[in-house]
Amino acid sequence: MSDGDLSKRFYRSFVEEGRLKTPIGQLEFTRSCQIIDRFLTPNAVVLDVGGATGPYSF
Repeated sequence: MSDGDLSKRFYRSFVEEGRLKTPIGQLEFTRSCQIIDRFLTPNAVVLDVGGATGPYSF
């Protein structure tokens, strides 16, 4: 099975729209924000390509 097949199977196993509202999704979001805060400078310019309108876009 290729990596592409694996990722398709993974994303088909749940509804992406509500994923970050689950307990594990909230943990993922919180940890991602911590990592992003660690590496971005206060005046950083971020290009969000393909991020859609979900929580990470804010």
